[in-house]
Amino acid sequence: MAVYRPNEGIGCIDEGGDRTVKNLIRLWVISMIVLPAIAFGADCALKDSVYEDADGKGFQLEFGPASGASASVTHTAVLKHSKRGTVIELNFTVGPGSAQAFLSPRAEREGGKAHRIHFFGIDLRSADWVERAPEYLFVEGLGPEGYSSHRGKGGRDAVLGNPMWKLVRCRDFSMDQKVLPLQSTKPAEEQLSSAEWMTDDGRIAAYGYIRSLGVKDGKRFLKIDYVEWLSESECRRRVRAGALKWAEDECETEVRIMNENPHVRRFAVSTGVEITCQYPDQPVKLLSWEKFTGMWRTRAKETRELRDGLWKIERRDSVVERIEWVWLP
Repeated sequence: MAVYRPNEGIGCIDEGGDRTVKNLIRLWVISMIVLPAIAFGADCALKDSVYEDADGKGFQLEFGPASGASASVTHTAVLKHSKRGTVIELNFTVGPGSAQAFLSPRAEREGGKAHRIHFFGIDLRSADWVERAPEYLFVEGLGPEGYSSHRGKGGRDAVLGNPMWKLVRCRDFSMDQKVLPLQSTKPAEEQLSSAEWMTDDGRIAAYGYIRSLGVKDGKRFLKIDYVEWLSESECRRRVRAGALKWAEDECETEVRIMNENPHVRRFAVSTGVEITCQYPDQPVKLLSWEKFTGMWRTRAKETRELRDGLWKIERRDSVVERIEWVWLP
């Protein structure tokens, strides 16, 4: 599940031939730097490949096997960002005669926007994807999709643009689905789920319902079921695309919370955790860990609204440092 924030518009993007030529020149320069590092990824299948934007903005394009939803979808792909998490899910299709490949948003109806994808080998010549994942690729006009599919915080600070993509990883499903790096220039960052975003102070935040909490083996913990809080614009987009079975006027309500994923996550809780709750027009109230856990044990009627309410957690790695109750109208 994801927490969405509305956008205010999309800038004009030149998709003409001059830009493509400039990107190809830039690709040639980059290849001179990273070419030795990716040479041993030659046996990676496209369905197991992970690409990064050559501009170094923190985007990844991760391919996967066919979804089975349509015979024309031979692969799937997910556009991700290190802070924004999952940005958009895509289908990979091939045109008549296998002459051209396309990426298109999974949520769109048939006939929606399709983006041509071009593959290049290590020698910068055109390449196909049948035998293995090529070293580079370029997708026409994917930048606006990455902007309009804004999720979480930091969307406008992480604009995709129209970059070249370079192969950096190959997933090996024969080894417990571990990801094998093709190059190790920097430590791997945690991949955020679509429900999470990065706060300004570097914490990972998410909304959800707390299912249980307490102390086990001397360590504090909580279990939380993430939820998705849709903006009105995202709600309307999903309704029109047929992905959300609501009437469009339901998107006008102030609260649009969805919880379609039953997965419950468990995290450790810091001994210095900050726990707060606040009603409208009232000061913020701090709760001690003892009072917080006691509220769950006693199950009193006067605290039911807090127990069953929506909470926002903020964590570093797997340790929760802040817990905030969210008042809903």
